[in-house]
Amino acid sequence: MVTRTTRTYRLTMSDRGLDLFLSCHLRLCMAARDLLSYGSTLQAAMMLFASRDFDEMVAELLDPAVAKLAGDRQHYVGASVELGDMAREIRARVSETGAVHAPSLGSVYIAALSHMSAVGDRELIRISCQLR
Repeated sequence: MVTRTTRTYRLTMSDRGLDLFLSCHLRLCMAARDLLSYGSTLQAAMMLFASRDFDEMVAELLDPAVAKLAGDRQHYVGASVELGDMAREIRARVSETGAVHAPSLGSVYIAALSHMSAVGDRELIRISCQLR
């Protein structure tokens, strides 16, 4: 039996959310000085988000500006299966405390991208090295 190492993730975003994703992707490619897959951008965003302080993570998930990044336009990104595991772990962690009532996985991905947009170039270079 062959185990899958990648899968397709559906991101449901607004036009503003797509703009955010593409700007994060460009910044990450520039930091890595390489052409990266869209999945690498989502993976990097999740790695950065997972390393945040818990209270900051919850604040990002509750931020009304992040909610505006969600929408009805569907986009598909191929990434490692571990990406979904990370998102489910974050969702479970924040749900268990009652700080956020079971955010959707899409909300977790969007909050991660929002956080990624705010990190400095050094942090992007560091995370791009971890992706390799």
